[in-house]
Amino acid sequence: MTFDVRAKVFDEAGDYDEKSGYREALLGMFQESPEAEALGDVEMGWADSFVHYGLDYIGVTPAQMRPDHVEEIVFDIIPRKVVAEPGEAGDAVREIRAFWDFVKRRFGLENAEACRSALGGDAERRLEERLADPGCFGMAKSFLTTGGSLGFDLGSEGGLGAWVTAYNAMLSGAGGQDAGKKKRKAARKARRKGRR
Repeated sequence: MTFDVRAKVFDEAGDYDEKSGYREALLGMFQESPEAEALGDVEMGWADSFVHYGLDYIGVTPAQMRPDHVEEIVFDIIPRKVVAEPGEAGDAVREIRAFWDFVKRRFGLENAEACRSALGGDAERRLEERLADPGCFGMAKSFLTTGGSLGFDLGSEGGLGAWVTAYNAMLSGAGGQDAGKKKRKAARKARRKGRR
């Protein structure tokens, strides 16, 4: 099967057509590429997030991207949506650079060099700062990050449920002089429940 990196993958409303299989095919080829292999033994996934946000949030394929799209995805959308430690910024930038090297080599995309250059210089530092800045977080990411910082195990169903229960208890008891005490008590109770 031949893959067309320039394929039209958006429906009449401008939404990405999941049935096209475009993202999965492109990322499958990338994961098998020498560029991905050169990254070493790292957990892949940043290129997938990058392509996903391009398709579903901006409405462009890699063949249609411009450097300003790359900047928006990497320095605005990813810090807002992806729960990641700031120390993962280097892996993210290296993987997305490798993705652009791949599409340039494999498909000869004319925009690849310019898009890759949007991740030059201090890109790793910039992304690290954005991943660490709560002011960049979206609502869902803020919710999850807060729960994690309070000691809830958000990687388990029980821990996530305990955080939701504690959060809701804090909201319902948010008024009055004893609100802070009620919040702390509800959080302790929910954490104990999540450990069971």
